[in-house]
Amino acid sequence: ADRRRITTIVGSVGTATEQVPLERHVIAKGNIEEWLLSLETEMQRSVRRDCRKCALELAPVTPGTLCGFLDQKIAQVALLALQMIWTSDCHEALGRHARERD
Repeated sequence: ADRRRITTIVGSVGTATEQVPLERHVIAKGNIEEWLLSLETEMQRSVRRDCRKCALELAPVTPGTLCGFLDQKIAQVALLALQMIWTSDCHEALGRHARERD
C-alpha cells in the first residue's frame, strides 16, 4: 500500500476513535501546502456527504432508536442530528400551540 495515499481521516480523543472515509483519496506528494489544501477540501466534502446522508436517514429515528443511530455517526454529524431533531420538535410544538390558541 502507498503510505502517501490518504483515504480516511482518523480522529482520536482518549479511547474514542472516529473515521471518515474520504470521497476521493489524496496523495501526500509534492508541495505540502497544495496537498494539505486538497486534503482539507476532501475532508469538508466528506463531512458534507455524511451530513446529507444523516438528514435523509433521520426521519424514521424514534426516541428508542436515537442512541443507536447517533453511535453510528461521527460526533460532529451526531450533534447536527440532535440539532435537527430539536428544531423539528420546537417547530411542531409552536405550531401545535398556535392551533390550540385559535
